Amino acid sequence: MRLIVSRGAINEIKREISAISPFSVAIITEKRVADLHLEKLMEKVGKAECIVIEPGEKMKSLETANKIWKWLFEIGATRRTLILAFGGGTVIDIAGFVASTYMRGTFLANIPTTLLAQADAAVGGKNGIDYLGKNMIGTFYYPKFVLVDTSFLESLGSDEIKSGMAEIIKHAIIGDKKLFEMLEKGSFSIEEAIKRSLLVKLRIVKRDPREENGLRSVLNLGHTVGHAIELLSGYSIPHGFAVSVGMVVSCRLGEILHGFDQRRRVEDLLEKIGLPTTFKANPDDVIRIARRDKKALNGRIVMAIPRRMGGVVVEEVDEEVLRKALEGVIS
Repeated sequence: MRLIVSRGAINEIKREISAISPFSVAIITEKRVADLHLEKLMEKVGKAECIVIEPGEKMKSLETANKIWKWLFEIGATRRTLILAFGGGTVIDIAGFVASTYMRGTFLANIPTTLLAQADAAVGGKNGIDYLGKNMIGTFYYPKFVLVDTSFLESLGSDEIKSGMAEIIKHAIIGDKKLFEMLEKGSFSIEEAIKRSLLVKLRIVKRDPREENGLRSVLNLGHTVGHAIELLSGYSIPHGFAVSVGMVVSCRLGEILHGFDQRRRVEDLLEKIGLPTTFKANPDDVIRIARRDKKALNGRIVMAIPRRMGGVVVEEVDEEVLRKALEGVIS
């Protein structure tokens, strides 16, 4: 997988496509991205077919996948068709799922347009749709290239930027102390922050590409409680905001269980970025949902917890210890 990160990276797309030599190009995007950026992409790509799907989490459905499969068949797509996923994490999820299943797999490339997707989702290889639960049907399928053009970020609102920054901070805690210090000082370019964030994730993903040995679970830092918060909010809270609060809880667990002494630094940085560090909810509801998390073992809660900056472990957490860590954060 080739990774290109720069302002104006879209100008490299013709070269990247030529290196693959696809039979045809099919773009999957959503309406807001299409209205803002599709014309620019089409100019750079040249000849391509395009489907525009409705935005939002409902996009990740079997119904939408079926609609795209049917469209691919109608335009004569083959296994040598290149599917370009052009949008945020939801578009990348559904496009990756479709690419991995149509004729048992076509070429795939990701062009993420949100900071959250650029700094995290675009390189993980995990694709899925919601079916009787979030991401219950999915595949592991990696793109041929990921093209990150930071000029697309100029069209985002401040909450979308903050949400993406939460994932960058998460990766800094997991595996890049220098990145964390750069974020604290504010002495970074967004391109450098994205590159360093992606390199942390890629180092881990390469060692556990299909989530078979457990190494990749450290990337779920903040997500056990974060997913509970998303569910309790009716998915009204941005993903990165929920993960921010989840990271605070994980850092407090690290403090309790392992003497992690950087909790205050993490909370200060999250607050500096403008991310929340508390959430109003019943702690019992958070614990109940955490028992059903995909990392849970027979109803026992399992979470990613920092021992030190740059050192995260995944371990079972006693519910009473979690309850203590939730005090003052979830109330």
